[in-house]
Amino acid sequence: MKTNKSKIFFIFFAISLIVFLYSIFILWTTFLRPMLNNIESVFYDYRVTLSLDNSSIASYKQKASKNILLVVVDNYSVNQLINYPELKAQRFPWPRRTMVDVIKYINLGNPKTIVLDFLLKGAEGDTNENKISDKIFADMLKKYNNVFIGGALTKQKLENNKDINNLIKKYDLNSKQKITFNNKNNFNYFVPIYAPFLKNTNNIGVLNQKLTQDGVIRQHLPVYGFKSKNKEAYLYPSMPLAAVLHALPDKEKTPFIINKQKIIIGKRVLKLDKEGSFDINWHGPGGPDNNTYKYISISKILLSNAYKEGIIKTMPKQDLVEPKVFKDKIIIISNISAGTDSYSVPFQMNYPGPEILATCIDNILNDTIDSKRNAFIKKANLLINIIIILSLCVLTGVMNIKSRYILMSIAGFISLILSFIIVSILLFVNFRYSINMAYPLLLMTLTAVGTFWYKNIIIDRQRHNLVHTFEKFVSPQIIKKIIDNPGSVNTGIQKKEMTVLFSDIRNFTHLSEVIPAQDLIMQLREYFNEMVDVVLKYDGTLDKFIGDAIMAFFGDPIPQKNHSLRAVLTAIEMQKRLDELNKKWEKQKKQVLNIGIGINTGEMIVGHLGSKRVGNYTVFGDSVNLAARVESLTKEYQSKILITEFVYEQVKDSIDTEYLDCVKVKGKEQAVKIYRVLGIKHYNKKIDLT
Repeated sequence: MKTNKSKIFFIFFAISLIVFLYSIFILWTTFLRPMLNNIESVFYDYRVTLSLDNSSIASYKQKASKNILLVVVDNYSVNQLINYPELKAQRFPWPRRTMVDVIKYINLGNPKTIVLDFLLKGAEGDTNENKISDKIFADMLKKYNNVFIGGALTKQKLENNKDINNLIKKYDLNSKQKITFNNKNNFNYFVPIYAPFLKNTNNIGVLNQKLTQDGVIRQHLPVYGFKSKNKEAYLYPSMPLAAVLHALPDKEKTPFIINKQKIIIGKRVLKLDKEGSFDINWHGPGGPDNNTYKYISISKILLSNAYKEGIIKTMPKQDLVEPKVFKDKIIIISNISAGTDSYSVPFQMNYPGPEILATCIDNILNDTIDSKRNAFIKKANLLINIIIILSLCVLTGVMNIKSRYILMSIAGFISLILSFIIVSILLFVNFRYSINMAYPLLLMTLTAVGTFWYKNIIIDRQRHNLVHTFEKFVSPQIIKKIIDNPGSVNTGIQKKEMTVLFSDIRNFTHLSEVIPAQDLIMQLREYFNEMVDVVLKYDGTLDKFIGDAIMAFFGDPIPQKNHSLRAVLTAIEMQKRLDELNKKWEKQKKQVLNIGIGINTGEMIVGHLGSKRVGNYTVFGDSVNLAARVESLTKEYQSKILITEFVYEQVKDSIDTEYLDCVKVKGKEQAVKIYRVLGIKHYNKKIDLT
């Protein structure tokens, strides 16, 4: 029999464990992991924001390269050229021959590379003027070997022409190094580029941007995989990588090696993650007004070119651009007019697309040199992150268990979290070293909760022992106060204003004579259970049972501003509960009971009295005696609840009363007014006991 029970238990435990592990797996894949990744992205973005060139907490100030210039079609250019009809660029988009004038003028300054940050999908138009414009553009590409046109890759089915296939083979980076990357980075089709342009250029770079699930650009993919129809694999450079490879002299490009972990370009080492990407090392906020990278409005170049060729005779001096400013520079030509070509990055919602290219070019060209202090963003590997998590969790657990008080545990935990956050930020800002923050913070929190829960099991066991020891002598409120804050318990005696309640069963002596002792004890037990519940419901402290009488007080050990009202409400509900009991007893052919209740408010002495072995938390004094005397008057005045004038003054707004008499009780020199309690005054309004 015992063996069968053990077997059933083992089966039940195994099934429960499998269900639990499966549930954790489902939660991890569908909810927890994506949520934690999103949280980690927020932490990462915040660190990036603090690490920009203008960072006030960085010990080493990095700077964006001054050798990268952005020539942009902006709103200023569009509006300015309207005033120059001789340039034939009144309406945007301008003819491609206009862009040729820009490129020719820039090349007068001998730049290293010119990047065209836009797609040239098809012909400009069907008119002869359009065809001439396209031919001029194609001839320009043939003439200048430093101009790069942009391509885009897609996984959607498209028909790629022979020119694209030829270009892919011609510019393949994988001809000698057969490397395959993550399938996410493998594409099958090129977005069509106008064929005459493809024939006349050897320079093309991929303009695709790598977006994360939340639509933010944090990484750059320098190499894209391309699989042709015949399943041949090619590697194609991103525009930044293509621009850098062209800008560098041949001696600085040897050796040139591509593998899954890194790209080596001479002394430059570009480390890649498992998806073939690197984290972009941002320099500052984007836009012409922020001066992270220098912007030049394209209209200034067109006007400078027209002025040089005599097409226009005068132009504003501030708009004149000398060709020498382009010497040995990498130029990016793009369109940012009317908010076009902008993306969300870690620190800015609308970051200009050409500045993303500029930043990635800057990273590959300058931040990959190992000798540079802030070389490149490096991410801690799995082992290091695990060591960090284990260390922090152990510290959290030990600190939580060793702390004597809850507030110390909370303060220590918060301090540890803040220290970890600060160290993580400083590592990133000063050393470009990124450690995971979401997982450590989550597991530290779980450790804190777990150890706190474990610690409180021990405390709860101690509390249980205390309750078991003292519940027969003191009220649960006193036990709670002793357990919650032992130092706050008054071990002496103090004098304070409180309210005391006495309840007594009428004609109890007669009842004890006519009711069998066993039946009377059972009935009294039921009666006392109900009455004590009412006292505790209104946060009263049960002082003692005096035979058939109940003594309770309000206002200590828990301070109560409305202790008089609580006592009266207790008395009203005690009478109500007794009425319910009497109806029940009548049906059971038992003797009904009647009680009288007396209540008084005043100064009384409260404290823990008794011997070392047995003690009681009680009240005494004239105000207590007065309550007992008032309770004895309930028989004389045929009233269920009597209160003194001192109680009346506190409860008159909430309780219906009837003035009875001004009486002089035993032990009191002055007469005291007494009132009969009729009920709660505001029947439809909840009484506030706070």
